[in-house]
This record gives sequence, C-alpha cells and structure tokens, in this order.
Amino acid sequence: MEIEYLTELINHSYINFSGQTVKNKPLPIEEIKTLEKQFNNVAIFPKALKELLFLAGGYCDGLDYGLCETQQELQNIVKEVLEDSNLKIERPFYVIDIYNGGDQFFFVYLDEGNNPKVYEAISEYQQLRIKQIGNSLSEFIAHLIALKKEERERR
Repeated sequence: MEIEYLTELINHSYINFSGQTVKNKPLPIEEIKTLEKQFNNVAIFPKALKELLFLAGGYCDGLDYGLCETQQELQNIVKEVLEDSNLKIERPFYVIDIYNGGDQFFFVYLDEGNNPKVYEAISEYQQLRIKQIGNSLSEFIAHLIALKKEERERR
C-alpha cells in the first residue's frame, strides 16, 4: 500500500525501558478489507485510516487499543457501551483509541474524506459529548508521535 498521509508512522519505533526497540504492528490488507465490510457497509475506509491500520492496526505507539486483542473487539466494545447507555452516533465512525473502560474514545467519521478529522467522545450521565480534537488524522498522529518523542527525551 502506498502511504500518502501517515509517512511519519512508516519507520516509527522507539527504545523501551529495557532497551528493546518497539515497533508498531501492522494489520494485513485482508483484515482491513474485513473491517471495511463489518464497519463501513463494504465501502472503503478513508485512505488515512487504512494507512493507520496497515502500519499500526495491531499496535500503535501513542494510541491505546485498551485490552482489546483485535480491531473488531475495539469497535464492538464501544458500540456496546453506547447501546447500554442508550446513546448513538448517527454517522458511520471508526474508533482509533479507547480509554476509561470504553466510556471515552477517539474516533473518525468515515464520511469525511480521505484524511478525516479526529474526535473525542465522552459518555457520562446518559449523555454523549463529542468534540473535535484534530484537524486531520495525519496531523493527529504526527502530534502524538511528537509528544511521545518529547516525553522520552525528558526521561
């Protein structure tokens, strides 16, 4: 796959506390196509999201996939949390980060072009607050990488 938006993720790695080099873990194209069928009514994902999954869908430094072992599990947990609270996001979306037991997550809308904006959703008191936190997925990922580098340099 040609990487157009998330070039900073291509060779991104870091040295952990034990001195080992840690790299992002990709997802195979076949698995990405399965995700498109399951979570976007067979329509293709935005290019930047496909790049994220292709380069780091199994593990991404800076994003938290929670305790989920698969991207399918990540998507389903959020959908269950929303259903249990009688909440819904009307537009097609894809979760890229989850925290606080699924009550809070980062996501992209799947109908915002090839490099969609990033949003944060917070579910509390039977309400869902959504706010934009990134002008594009590529900008958001570049910002996360920069923050992680700064954090490691301070140690």
